Amino acid sequence: DISQTPRDASAASITASAFIELSTLTEDGQIYFDYAEKLLKSLSSDVYLAKVGTNQGFILMHSTGSLPNGSEIDTPINYADYYYLEALKRFMDLEGISYNSL
Repeated sequence: DISQTPRDASAASITASAFIELSTLTEDGQIYFDYAEKLLKSLSSDVYLAKVGTNQGFILMHSTGSLPNGSEIDTPINYADYYYLEALKRFMDLEGISYNSL
C-alpha cells in the first residue's frame, strides 16, 4: 500500500544530486535537471524541511534507512542532509545563484 509506505527524504536527496550531475553529462540533460528541481522543491517544503531548532538539528525530516529491516524509519539521517546540501549547491552553481544573493 503506497499511501502507507514511509517517506524517504534521503533517497530523494541522493536522486536530486545525482540527476543534477547527470544533467550536465547527457544531451537530454534538461529532463534530469527538471526532475531534480521538482525533488528539491518538495524537499524544501514544510513537509520535509525541519524548522530551525527542531529535528535534533538535522535539516530534513522523514528519511528511511532500511525499510525491509525496519531500521531507521521516519527519522533524520545525516546523509540525507549531506546530499540535499550537495544538490542545492549543484543547482545554484548551474543556475548562477550565489549565496550572497539569497
